[in-house]
Amino acid sequence: MPQTQEGNETMKTILFVGLTDEYHKYKGLELLIRAMPLIHKQVSDATLRFGYIPEEELVKAYQDCDVVVLPSTSAKQEGFGIVVLEAMACGRPVVVSKIVGAARLIRQYSAGIVVANPNDIKELAFAIISLLTNPDMVDHIGKNGRRLVEERYDWKMIAKQIERIYETI
Repeated sequence: MPQTQEGNETMKTILFVGLTDEYHKYKGLELLIRAMPLIHKQVSDATLRFGYIPEEELVKAYQDCDVVVLPSTSAKQEGFGIVVLEAMACGRPVVVSKIVGAARLIRQYSAGIVVANPNDIKELAFAIISLLTNPDMVDHIGKNGRRLVEERYDWKMIAKQIERIYETI
């Protein structure tokens, strides 16, 4: 499990990747911030990293975190959740709300934890805590996520599927 060294202290990192302006409030960052005190009761060394991450540093940010969280709250505004695919491609477990478009596949592949009620701070905190306190689960889920991305989102496979569609047209 990736951990950041600061002095003698190791920290478990929760990563939120997304825009943090008022327009993108539906991404659920506020809920994640409100869940942090509950998380700290069980995982005192948990830290939340969010904000702008330059594209060239994004892969390292995924690799250095323990879990990526996308607790979206609006089905009308949230699409697929590309950051979730990026995290899984890096072998990181994810926690998402059922609103995120990839939620069904995440469940199917056991590639993360899907929170059923997007506005339930306790459920969100519990999902994150269960990963931060179980390194074996993190490893297993991370591998499942990587497998999901390789099987479903490999660019060569997608190109062949598009080619088949064009051939039928």
